[in-house]
Amino acid sequence: DELEPHVSTWEKLLHPDDRPGAMAHLNEYLEGRGEQFTVQFRMRHHDGHWVWIHSNGRVMAHDADGRPARMVGTHLDISASKNNELLLLTQAQHTQAILDNMVDGVITIDAQGRVDSINPSACRMFGYEWQEVVGRNVNMLMPHPDRAHHDDYIRNYLQHGVARVIGLGRDVTGLRKDGTVFPMSLAVSRIEREGRPMFIGLTRDITERKRAEAEIEKLAFYDPLTGLPNRRLLLDRLRQALAASRRGQRHGALLFLDMDNFKSLNDTLGHGMGDQLLKEVAQRLQASLRADDTVARWGGDEFVVLLQDLGTTR
Repeated sequence: DELEPHVSTWEKLLHPDDRPGAMAHLNEYLEGRGEQFTVQFRMRHHDGHWVWIHSNGRVMAHDADGRPARMVGTHLDISASKNNELLLLTQAQHTQAILDNMVDGVITIDAQGRVDSINPSACRMFGYEWQEVVGRNVNMLMPHPDRAHHDDYIRNYLQHGVARVIGLGRDVTGLRKDGTVFPMSLAVSRIEREGRPMFIGLTRDITERKRAEAEIEKLAFYDPLTGLPNRRLLLDRLRQALAASRRGQRHGALLFLDMDNFKSLNDTLGHGMGDQLLKEVAQRLQASLRADDTVARWGGDEFVVLLQDLGTTR
């Protein structure tokens, strides 16, 4: 009794954003351009809130001019399913926002190794636009020899469960679009999508970490002035040389060298000149030795030379 049985009443209850589309559909049928219509829209509830409606209408009779004279329709409340859709959409948008703003690269691939998706961080890391990567084999992001063997890695995992990277984080190398190779960490996980195996790879450029590790190693094991191994590294190499000598029954030699009158040089010409002399001596000693031999700075003006594999006789 509260609703006047007229199309205008129905129209007034439509949500403003949905009204143009719903009315366009309705008018098509009112003008005789169809026998039924299906449309979704929001209508105002008696208490003022909006209800999502799935509407089906059918022309039941026509007038003498062939225009619809009587229509019957059903309205089904689909608010719950629409709310679920909106929730899923919101969650998907939230997840996508996280992926788009992650520092780590995220790449998904299918069982054939083709890239299914790649986030902006991974695009920046490898120097590509996403359109250049999606649909292509992910091995385009790998240098040799990994590029040549990548498809075999996936095949062996799917057929025999042999995992080289999947489920095992490791440091590998990546290949940028410009051809440069860089160190990166890689962690790959397997997921299922519609019953099909997919893989998600998390990548991170670890160039700075590797540089820092190299610098730490240099500070720990190398003399900062000459760049030669320091006492700590020399002793470690000496232990290895002794073990190898015992196994192979081959001899080596250890030479202690020091520079005469080095203190006088420092006192007369200054420490800067003394440092220059130490560096020059270090370079000449290195140039005189074989690749497997070691020259180290023991301290001050003292050097130690470790010669390996000199033969079986003393």
